[in-house]
Amino acid sequence: MDTELDRKRLKVCLIGGDHTGWALDSELALTRRMLNFVNFSNLLFCDVIHTIFWPVILRIPKFLFSGKKVISHLTHDPSIAFQLPGFEQVSARVNTWVVRSQHALRLMQERGLNACLIPYGIDTTIFYPIPKSDYQLQELVKTWNIPSSHYLVGSFQRDTEGNDLISPKLVKGPDRFLEIVSLINQQAPSIHVVLAGPRRFWLRQQLLEARIPFTYIGQDIAGDDIHQNTLSHQTMNLLYNLIDLYIVSSRMEGGPQAILEAAATQCKIISTRVGHAEDVLDPGCLYDDASQAVTMVQNDMISGELSHTLEANWQAVDRHRLENLTPEWQALYHTF
Repeated sequence: MDTELDRKRLKVCLIGGDHTGWALDSELALTRRMLNFVNFSNLLFCDVIHTIFWPVILRIPKFLFSGKKVISHLTHDPSIAFQLPGFEQVSARVNTWVVRSQHALRLMQERGLNACLIPYGIDTTIFYPIPKSDYQLQELVKTWNIPSSHYLVGSFQRDTEGNDLISPKLVKGPDRFLEIVSLINQQAPSIHVVLAGPRRFWLRQQLLEARIPFTYIGQDIAGDDIHQNTLSHQTMNLLYNLIDLYIVSSRMEGGPQAILEAAATQCKIISTRVGHAEDVLDPGCLYDDASQAVTMVQNDMISGELSHTLEANWQAVDRHRLENLTPEWQALYHTF
């Protein structure tokens, strides 16, 4: 039965997932949980259209925007969005853009767009530290024949373009990742790469040709593997807890979520200065070129140098907990 409080709540149509179980669907689900102060509705009867992926606005008939406010997330670097067809058209309809980093906020404001910084959320009941002795990790090692005595370097982001399943997705920097692990492997053959997630075709082939040992946690499928090799969050949590280091090598990002997930699982991580990397990570985790990254990894292999960054990364996760972000969403919605 409807209460007076329910009737006073804004009616929100939340859209933008892509039904793959990957990043967009995860962001949609987390956003829904944080908007626990609204009533969810459909496009016809809502007060607010809230999308986590702005291109879907191009598919909504114009008459459905009448009398409604529009919120859209910006899931990638604004520099990319500015160049995409339809962005200007969508910007004319969006009342507030939600961005995820200080870098993105600055670029949007410089363009004269109304933007609000609300960081990515993370469910710390899904991503959390697990003791290395945990039986689940031992089973993972056994199932995939992973040499746990080696220094395990992880990468769980897509590296291959979806339009041809051959070309490297250069915005994610798989060529940089390859350069880093190649240089390390030449000097320290005890390195072992752990790959997971869909569309890893390009990097797997390059690692094979370079004779760099690796394990791919997934099925070997010739065509697009977006559905078959998208792993559960529970499995991803185990992988972060298993590896010794996660490397982000991207050139442009909105996040990536891997930064938060590594920090929440107390997994060592190094990253380029993309997306929210500088907002979340200890400065000792950031690198500017492959040579610097190689030095950081080698020092960690020898003396565990990156261990001192774990506490700061862990503390930074606190702001991104769902319960701590709900008030920020409430403040934004209050403006409507």
